[in-house]
Amino acid sequence: MQSFSQWKGKPLIINFWATWCSPCREEIPEFIALQKQYAGKVRFIGVAIDEQKDVAAFSKQYGINYPVLFGEANAMELMRKEGNQLGGLPFTAIYNAKGERIAIELGRLKKEKLENYLKDLAR
Repeated sequence: MQSFSQWKGKPLIINFWATWCSPCREEIPEFIALQKQYAGKVRFIGVAIDEQKDVAAFSKQYGINYPVLFGEANAMELMRKEGNQLGGLPFTAIYNAKGERIAIELGRLKKEKLENYLKDLAR
């Protein structure tokens, strides 16, 4: 169990994903690049809804440079609380440095759209 409050104080991008999800596989390399670009200003967190061994292999293969948590059974409930009533993946919640949710995105989040949020958040 992890508390998201440990990352409070910086903007936070929480992405729910799975290795078998094609749109997830498309956006993760962009998240990796943006985490590198905004290092120290924004924190990405991945919440994997998948088997731990699959996620570990995927993370190593792609070189994920941000924390990846294993969502297990409670991740679906957490997504619903965040506003994902459909339970679809990928799903991203975006928070400002005060811990206030400013946006949610269901489906593949394009780099350009996420950068628009990050430019304002990383000031």
